[in-house]
Amino acid sequence: MLTTAMLVVACSSPRGTEPPVREIYRTAAQRQTRNPVVVIHGILGSRLEQRSTGKTVWGAFTSDAIDPETADGARALGLPMAPADGPRPYDPTAADVFASGPLRAIQLGLLFTVINVQVYADILRSLGVGGYRDPVLVDPGTPAYAQDHYTCYTFFYDWRRDNIENAALFGRYLRDLRVDIERRARRRLEFLRTRPDATSATEAGELAQWLADGFRFDIVAHSMGGLIARWFLQFGDADLPSDGSVPPVTWAGAREIDRLILVGTPNLGAMESLQTLTQGFAPGLFLPEYHHGLLGSLPSIYQLLPRNGQGLLRDERGAPADVDLYDVATWDQNGWGLLDPAAARYLEWLQPDEHDPARRRQQARARLAWCLQRARGFHAALDQQPPSAPPTEIRLFAADTIPTLARARLVPADGGRRRLLFDGDGTREPGDGTVPRFSTIADRRVGQAGGGWLDSPVPWSSVTFLSDDHIGLTKNPLFTNNLLFFLLEQRPPRRG
Repeated sequence: MLTTAMLVVACSSPRGTEPPVREIYRTAAQRQTRNPVVVIHGILGSRLEQRSTGKTVWGAFTSDAIDPETADGARALGLPMAPADGPRPYDPTAADVFASGPLRAIQLGLLFTVINVQVYADILRSLGVGGYRDPVLVDPGTPAYAQDHYTCYTFFYDWRRDNIENAALFGRYLRDLRVDIERRARRRLEFLRTRPDATSATEAGELAQWLADGFRFDIVAHSMGGLIARWFLQFGDADLPSDGSVPPVTWAGAREIDRLILVGTPNLGAMESLQTLTQGFAPGLFLPEYHHGLLGSLPSIYQLLPRNGQGLLRDERGAPADVDLYDVATWDQNGWGLLDPAAARYLEWLQPDEHDPARRRQQARARLAWCLQRARGFHAALDQQPPSAPPTEIRLFAADTIPTLARARLVPADGGRRRLLFDGDGTREPGDGTVPRFSTIADRRVGQAGGGWLDSPVPWSSVTFLSDDHIGLTKNPLFTNNLLFFLLEQRPPRRG
C-alpha cells in the first residue's frame, strides 16, 4: 500500500482528447453560494514534522529529515508499543510529531539536487478549475475571490494513527470549520451591503439566503481518506463498542456531509498493506528503507488489510489457505511483522526503557494484537449492510486497467513457519496499481461460489471507471470533468 502510493512518478495511461473543463465550467465556477469542499488525503498524504528537533519525519528526504534507520529516527516515525483500550485522544497541536500540512510535494535530496514530486496538489488543481479556492494552494487560474471567501479546504492528519481516532478529529474539524466559514460569510455580507452597485446587492441577497438555508460540506476523499470519511458519515464520533459488538449505522455524519466522493478508496483493503507489514518498503534508490519492525507500530496500516474469507491467501497447492489475518497467533506462529526476529533492533529502539528482549517481544505482541483487534472491528463495522439508505450521496471513482497485487501465496519455511510471497501467477487483479477494482467498489463476490448481482456494503449512487494509476486518478482530466459536473451542475440532495 505504501510502496505504490510513494511511487508517484509513474506514468498515467495514454489519453485521448481532453475536455475543455475550464471553458465548460467557467460560469458555474463563479457561483459563490455552494457547498464548501473538504479534501481528505490518504496514507502518506500529509507532511509530518517533529517539534522537538525541527526535523521532517515524513515528506522530505533531505538533510533536515529524520533517518528511520537510526534509533532517534525510528522513535520519531514509530508509535509507542504500549497497546490501548481504544483510540487514545490526543491534541495534534501538542503532539511532538504532527501533520504540518498536506503533502503537495515530496522533496528528494539526490546528489545535492532537491527534486519536488507533485502529489496531492493535483486534486486541489482539479477543484481549482471549478473555482474552488483553498487557503493553502491557490492555482493562478482560479478566480480570485475575496480573502473571506474560501471554498475548498484540506483536512490533514497524522496518517500513522488509528482511523477511528482520525474520524473523530475530522468531525471536530468540520464543526470548527463551519463556525469559521459562517463568520467569514457574515463579514463578507456586511461588506457587500455597504456597496451601492446592483451586483453587490444581488450577491448579498444570495449569500444571505445561503446562510439562512444552512450548508453542508462536500467531501472528496482519496485512498485511506475515504475510510475515515465513511466512518464519520456512518458513525460520527462513536468508537467501537467495548464489548466487541458491531456499532449500529446511525448516519450521524450526514448532519455535516451532503455529498461524499471516494477516489481509489480500498473499501475491502489492499494486499500491499500485508506486504508492507511483513516486508517493509523501500521507496527507491538512494532513499532510506522503512523496516516492517518500525511500520508494524502504526495501526492505520492494519486497517488497510484485505479481508478474510475471500480466498486471497493461497497455499503451496494454490488452494485457499485457512488463515485468520486478524489473529495475533497467526503472526506469532509464522514470525511475521513485529514478531519477526529481524525486527528485534526496532523493538529495542521503540522501547528504550525496556532492557529485557523477552519482555520487549511480549509488549510488541500485545501491541500487534491490539492493532489487529482494532482492524477487525473497524472492518466489521464498515462491511455491514446499512439498514437504511444514506442521507448523503456517495460516488466512487475507480480504475481497473493496471494489474494490481490482490493475492499472496503461503509457502513452507524453517521451523514449521509459513512465508508470504507476493509475486507469481494469480496474484494480480485489475485495479489502479495499488487498490484492486473489487476493493474500490467493495465487491464481496470475490472468493465466493457462484455469481449473481454485485453485493456491496457501500451504498454508492454511481461509479466512474478511469484508466490511471492510484495517484494519477486525481489529475486525470476525465476525473476533473466528472467531479466538477457532480459538484457544480447537480443540485445537492434535498433534505427534510
